[in-house]
Amino acid sequence: MGVARFVIPIERIQSVDCADIAVLPYDSANDAAALGELVCRCAADSRGVSGPATTKIAAELACRPGRHVWAWVARPVSGAAPSAVVGMVSLVSVEAVDGVRCSIGWLFVDPRFRRRGVGQALVATAMRQAQRRGAAEMHVETLTSWPAAVRFWEAVRLAAGGTVAKLPLSGESRKTAEG
Repeated sequence: MGVARFVIPIERIQSVDCADIAVLPYDSANDAAALGELVCRCAADSRGVSGPATTKIAAELACRPGRHVWAWVARPVSGAAPSAVVGMVSLVSVEAVDGVRCSIGWLFVDPRFRRRGVGQALVATAMRQAQRRGAAEMHVETLTSWPAAVRFWEAVRLAAGGTVAKLPLSGESRKTAEG
């Protein structure tokens, strides 16, 4: 098992609208339970590869000195329960020696809503925030054992002209991406 690391230029990301969903700021008081359900649906679809524990995600959504985190959820605008969360993205921003460094912490899209623009709309939202922070590129990592995630980020990278590296799983990759 390894890690695929993508570096994506922010200025080349297209704005994406997905008419079926609304992208809204994550609210831990109201969205935590629905996020847990989303993570379970995504883990069940990952064919034996376990997903992260909801408590781990909640801890990673917390800001710490020198590390800012934003998160957004995607909710269907019609046809599903208004409390349903069908996608989530988090953006991590740190001040590095060479400027602001941003990375995607997590991206989840309900398997029933994939290939409809939900992931692209969430990523575009995170990219706009990273650009406001002054970042020139976005760092993204995913496990190579999550093929749907690798294919998604490969498509985003190709559209934006970024780079990719396949690395062994070492435990150091997230620290590197965040500075």
